[in-house]
Amino acid sequence: MKDEARDDPIKAALDDLTPQMTPAPELTDRLLQRLAQEPDVEPGAAPGTDWPGAAPLARPGPTVGPRARPDSAGRGPRWPGGRPRPAGRSRPRGLLPTGLATGLAVGLAAVLGLQAPAGTEPVAEIPFVTAAPAPKAEGPLTGPSNYQSIYERLAGLSNAVVGGSGGGAVGATADGSAELSFGGGVVPTAASGTNVQVADIDEGDLVKTDGRIIFVANGSRVALFEAAGPATRQLSGIDFGSQTGPAPTSQVLDLMVWQSRLVVFLHEYVAQEIPTSRDDFAYVYYQAANTRTLVYDVSDPTQPDLVVEFAQSGAYQASRLSGSSLYLLTNHQILGPIDPNAPDSFVPQVSGPPGRQLVPLEDIHVMPRVSQPTYAVVSAIDLAEGRRLGQESVLGGSGPIHMTADNLYLTTVDDDRELILGGFSDMAWLPPSTTYLVRLALADGPQVAASGQVEGVLNDQFSLDEHQGSLRVATTVFEEWELGWRPRPQLSVFDQDLNLVGSIPHLIENEQIQAVRFMGETGYVVTFRQVDPLFSLDLSDPTQPTVLGALEIPGFSDYLHPWTDDLLVGFGYNGDQTGLTSGLKLSLFDLADPAAVSELATESIDYDSSEALQNHHAFFASLEQGLIGFLVERWTMYDDHGVQTDGAWHYLVYQVDPVAGFQLRQTIDLTDLVDPAEPSLSVRGLVLGDHFYLCAPSTIQVFELDAFRKVGRA
Repeated sequence: MKDEARDDPIKAALDDLTPQMTPAPELTDRLLQRLAQEPDVEPGAAPGTDWPGAAPLARPGPTVGPRARPDSAGRGPRWPGGRPRPAGRSRPRGLLPTGLATGLAVGLAAVLGLQAPAGTEPVAEIPFVTAAPAPKAEGPLTGPSNYQSIYERLAGLSNAVVGGSGGGAVGATADGSAELSFGGGVVPTAASGTNVQVADIDEGDLVKTDGRIIFVANGSRVALFEAAGPATRQLSGIDFGSQTGPAPTSQVLDLMVWQSRLVVFLHEYVAQEIPTSRDDFAYVYYQAANTRTLVYDVSDPTQPDLVVEFAQSGAYQASRLSGSSLYLLTNHQILGPIDPNAPDSFVPQVSGPPGRQLVPLEDIHVMPRVSQPTYAVVSAIDLAEGRRLGQESVLGGSGPIHMTADNLYLTTVDDDRELILGGFSDMAWLPPSTTYLVRLALADGPQVAASGQVEGVLNDQFSLDEHQGSLRVATTVFEEWELGWRPRPQLSVFDQDLNLVGSIPHLIENEQIQAVRFMGETGYVVTFRQVDPLFSLDLSDPTQPTVLGALEIPGFSDYLHPWTDDLLVGFGYNGDQTGLTSGLKLSLFDLADPAAVSELATESIDYDSSEALQNHHAFFASLEQGLIGFLVERWTMYDDHGVQTDGAWHYLVYQVDPVAGFQLRQTIDLTDLVDPAEPSLSVRGLVLGDHFYLCAPSTIQVFELDAFRKVGRA
């Protein structure tokens, strides 16, 4: 008998997937009906329109409509792979049903939390339907009375538990070993060289230094280099690729250094099998079930010695260091099945001296609304004594964090959104409308001290800042309108109990936040649609924050770096008055009068992207030397005749001067370090003594600061 589904390529693609991937029948039918009603549209619709049937956008720019779906951090529209989508560089707008049939089916399954079979290519961006705002949460964090109550809460998320992706079930963590002494020499404390948000709060990164040794993560290895100017050389290395077993070897995730202690973060993988309705077919993939924290004694850098190891459930999210206290955040997602009689199937675990254990019930808290079966797991470790100080876990997970000497703030987005089918003219996910906040007090190990919520989503960790007992939070609120949704930036101020005490609910309409930096009692917020309004905010009275002024300039800054009390460096995208972007841009802002901020100098950079726009650790800044540096990339391009222009990776070093502006000191070609098959590169710059060290995964280049002349390579 003929299969009628074969007459419709989308229906056929949906039917070819296993039952675990099949959306609800009524949703599939409605989608197919809607597809049948849509006219075919040729690729490359006229600029200023979005999907077929959409009215022309009133204002060009990357903020409105289903294509401008923000990423998980709320950083705005992105190309596949996480790059920002510059206004004016639109993707083809037509739909080819036959060619996209399988991709559309896989995209539906991904949005519904379903797993595609091995070998299926995912679609980078599929616009979906407009969703109503998530209901507001009610009530504070709660502490479960027993593990059974946690199971019941998770059981309510059975679809996500059984069919979700990412995160993972609890696997075998490293056994706790006997506590070892922390003897050995101590190197003098030195600046890590990592660009951090809060002074004296270090952040994990791929390159670290103690002022004498440079530690560089390279895949599954860590190399130790003596920083000796022209005589710089590698002293030793730690190879994690020699581990045996069926699971893949973890890449080194981040490093941390305290005195003579090197901390290495790794994932521990377990094989996860999800059965299907077919006896001869199952999904099997390796999942980061645990994060390992290995502490080495590097007082003799030629022989690094493992002294203690800790582990905890979940995938690495972030790490911070305050004094000798190390704080590690992981996100542990439960991916069924779960057993009410086996708490280790749905409760995170921690290990290390004196052994392995479930997170104690008193250390677990539950968000008011839980849309995904994910725990945030926070551990505190005393590196001086080699012992765990405590742990806290919040069912609800965490995104960007902010830490001071006294508090650690977790954030998580309420992402429980109803799917409502509209049409390709307005199909979009309405971004989340609520972010939950949790304050952990750190005085006696991490302890939940307060919880609250804020409207909208964060841009990144710089959207949070604590100052004199007040937490300032900048968010973008997404509101429904006739074309899907539109953004509205706002500023909120909370007290230590995370009660809202002041706000600026409308900075501007129909723009979203691109960058934030708080400097004492003043805040600076960049939004963008056509031009870059740089808002300056007076936050001296937490109950009455006010807008001091707004500077409008072409393009926008994606990262703001305080240079002095009166100067601010902006790094982002160049643009014109219509909102079209072209290349990168540096700006130097005069903050002497926050009510009348001016742009002292600019520098146009003819490259397409930079890691520093997504990761502030990749932005080198030395006020003492007056230098900034960052890696830039020029994409491989093809003209209308198919002629290829190869991509390029260069590291640029600029001198920053309030009068002369930005002066290019050096262009360092790193293209030969990039594998064309995997075109990516991450590098860091450091200044130690009289030399600049450019640290790439496989090599360190050394430059004399005075003439910026290359004097060595290791």
